[in-house]
Amino acid sequence: MGNGPILLNIGNTHVQRQDSPGAEIVTVETAAFRVEDLPKGVPCAAACVVPAFLPALKDRHVLIVNAETAGSLIDFSAVDPRTLGADRIANAAALIDMGITPAVCIDAGTAVTFEVVSGNRFLGGAILPGRRLLRKALHTGTAQLPEIPLAGEMPSFPAVCTVDAIRWGTDGMLVEGVKGLLRYFPQETYRYTVTGGDAPFLKQYITNLEVAPHDLTLRGVHSIYRSYCK
Repeated sequence: MGNGPILLNIGNTHVQRQDSPGAEIVTVETAAFRVEDLPKGVPCAAACVVPAFLPALKDRHVLIVNAETAGSLIDFSAVDPRTLGADRIANAAALIDMGITPAVCIDAGTAVTFEVVSGNRFLGGAILPGRRLLRKALHTGTAQLPEIPLAGEMPSFPAVCTVDAIRWGTDGMLVEGVKGLLRYFPQETYRYTVTGGDAPFLKQYITNLEVAPHDLTLRGVHSIYRSYCK
């Protein structure tokens, strides 16, 4: 156990926990995470995109990342901050704290989000379904298409079987979608950084991406904690 603050990134699929800044990151499935297991009396800050956890986090006096708690660090004047996801706010805070702006951050997880930051100003972004969600949509929306597992690379094209056709359709859609959105932000001005579980996959096919530190979102949680509590 570190000296705190405990940092949490509570996502739809997984929860990252760091018992003090820079400590080892422990990752568990979201379904197995319990707020009640956090030690009492230790300061804690969390980026949480699962509303069901918020009441318990508030009961434990956890600092919750939102536009209010991040307001002294990030300028939200260009966006409507009321519905911004906590992970997106934390990613923006990390870019600002690390001096990586102007920049586009791509967080490739269950959903794939874009955070566009210039100086300390959050300019907006985009939200796309990730590869697993695209596969699930094909499976649940059709009578025969299977839900296939993720793979580290795309097959040869044109696909010669249904499984490979699904891989090309879903994975190719994500890669080309990310490439298309990046065209709005010329690399002469913006740095492109990618984080999240699918960062290595995207990096294979979009070579001008910089892979962010694996604890990028948690760094943002910590920077918001420091800014809010000073």
